[in-house]
Amino acid sequence: VHLWVAIASGDACSTDSECESGSCNGGTCVPTSSPTAKPVTGSPTSSPTSSPSSKPTVAPSASPSASPVTTGPTTSPTSSPSSKPTVSPSVSPSARPVTSSPITTSPSISPTPKPVTESPSATPTANPTKSPSSSPIATPTTGSPTISPSKNSTGSPKTGSPSSSPVSKSPSSSPVTSSPSSSPSANPTTLSPTLQPTQSPSASPTSQPTTSAPSGGENTSLRTQACGVPNRCNSVGGDKVTVSKTASGAVRCCRDPSHGGDWDYKCISIPDVWGESNMQVIPEGINASSNGCVAETDFAGAIETCQANDARLCTPEEMLDQCTKGTGCQFNNVHLWVAIASGDACSTDSECESGSCNGGTCVPTSSPTAKPVTGSPTSSPTSSPSSKPTNAPSVSP
Repeated sequence: VHLWVAIASGDACSTDSECESGSCNGGTCVPTSSPTAKPVTGSPTSSPTSSPSSKPTVAPSASPSASPVTTGPTTSPTSSPSSKPTVSPSVSPSARPVTSSPITTSPSISPTPKPVTESPSATPTANPTKSPSSSPIATPTTGSPTISPSKNSTGSPKTGSPSSSPVSKSPSSSPVTSSPSSSPSANPTTLSPTLQPTQSPSASPTSQPTTSAPSGGENTSLRTQACGVPNRCNSVGGDKVTVSKTASGAVRCCRDPSHGGDWDYKCISIPDVWGESNMQVIPEGINASSNGCVAETDFAGAIETCQANDARLCTPEEMLDQCTKGTGCQFNNVHLWVAIASGDACSTDSECESGSCNGGTCVPTSSPTAKPVTGSPTSSPTSSPSSKPTNAPSVSP
């Protein structure tokens, strides 16, 4: 329905009909020249507002105020009236003016007894002291002895007698020993290695090596996770994320012809790859549901789980080709561990199972494990080595 609208007097307008008064003169709504036929008050208020109207009338009232607040109009009016004008000026100026004007041109006759200056005065005192104090200061400000000592010794030396246990009766003429002691010190003072190391290693290696990884190990400790189904993990980082290999992730595994490949085929375009979510064998230390779903484990645990089920981790490409889609455990919307085996093409270190992508190819670590778990290599190796071998071989091969 239509509703009544109007522009108040004093505001901008374009037509007469827009104005409450029905008059738009010079682009502004103006009031009517005569009062309203139905005023809303019978007489003027006895308690006017403390501040003028935010929208004053454009034209003066028909008759002047009975009690004007000024005896005569100002010759220089302000652009807008004060909401709290003073009744009259103060009789005397403020004792604490707020002005930030320059320093006075007439300073006081005598200076303050507690000056605030941090530098000496421009003129020295008229009555300086003519002799030093009767006793020296308890805490002198010098931190080193004078280069010009007094000719007479002090009457109060700091020590009454020399030490009964001097460190040395006389200084050494040859402080450095010409030959080593017969037995080395239990607590040597040197903090740097010897310049002449031994020429051969120790007879037996240490039982607890100090390094956590062999020399020339992985290029990065980061690894890759991929979404179970593309575009289903947009709220948690997208299709692929890079995380620490000690982080948690879910596990789905892949088989290729080298594993037998007797799982359901789900891939869209990659041939001869089969995926699965429900694991038949759960390694020791890995948490899984009753139907073999591994929802949380680190990267090493994921590799171990797949190898225990005669499989491997899917590559990022296989996972995003939906090779494991719909295989169970409700993992379509979560990130799962993926990896590229050594010898296959890669673009980043974190994609490789070894953590090293050199020259566009995943490479294994440069040195073998210090404690192999088998006496001889297998005649049928897996396509990629295990990062966490089982503690004991299976009962049956």
